[in-house]
Amino acid sequence: MRRLPSAVLAVFALAACDSGSAATRPPAPRPTVEPRPAPAPAAPPTISWQGLVATVVADGPPALRARATLEARIRLGTGDAPLVLRIESTDLPAGSSLAGGAATLSAPHGVASLDLPLPDLGAIPIEALERPVDLALGMPLEITLADQPAVRTTVPSASVDLRLPLMHAFERVARGPVRLAAAPTPLDTAVLVGQSLVHQRVGSGKTLGDIDWIVVMARQPTERRKTCTGYQRVGTITLRFVDQVLTIYDARTGAVVATEVMAAAARCPSFALVRGGESSTSVSTDDVKRRVARLLARGSARPAR
Repeated sequence: MRRLPSAVLAVFALAACDSGSAATRPPAPRPTVEPRPAPAPAAPPTISWQGLVATVVADGPPALRARATLEARIRLGTGDAPLVLRIESTDLPAGSSLAGGAATLSAPHGVASLDLPLPDLGAIPIEALERPVDLALGMPLEITLADQPAVRTTVPSASVDLRLPLMHAFERVARGPVRLAAAPTPLDTAVLVGQSLVHQRVGSGKTLGDIDWIVVMARQPTERRKTCTGYQRVGTITLRFVDQVLTIYDARTGAVVATEVMAAAARCPSFALVRGGESSTSVSTDDVKRRVARLLARGSARPAR
């Protein structure tokens, strides 16, 4: 038998060793999968007030970011709440809600409106009839944006103009009492409404709760006429007289205390607004205030109510 060269034997021996080692090699280790960290809990939204307008901002992933606006305004109320603070919210994500007092409202279309009675209305300074006043509002609110923790806030103190909503509340006295204060006070204060946005007050009351009478004024045209002469550029005019009808209501009960017609003075005025050769004259507000003051004094001299 012919012997193979030693180099060829070495090759076969090497191949045999490789084949055997492949059959017994352990499997390669699987790659290690690191556990994902738990998502951080969402931070509650932030609320910042500027005056009576609040901005609500929720941070987080883009899908959860939200910005909404709250605005507080004084509005006419109903029943035992002559005035309310109306919270109007916009841009709320679907599924959000707004809560205050005993009410909770959802905002399915991103808008919600919540009415909160104005607290201590009777304690507000009577100057609120004539100009804006500072009020410590302090109503608590809770806003829950969709997929966000609820956040609580408080309506801040603010300078508030109550003249228009008060006028609307007073003019509603014909349908029932205006509940400024429950307890009677000495009969000494009245407010005149029905002529302008600026209320005219009579008496010594210090707060809205001191108002005893609401005097509704109404102009009543008459058939009385007078010819007046001596006016520049127009010479002679026809003056029409307009009376004032006063209906006096008890603010706490809504009952009519008295009705009185004040006739315009039958004299030619120094100045007249002329249109088509005619002008009109009525009872001055000062005359009405003097008359109401006399009625208050007469009423306060009677036995206590």
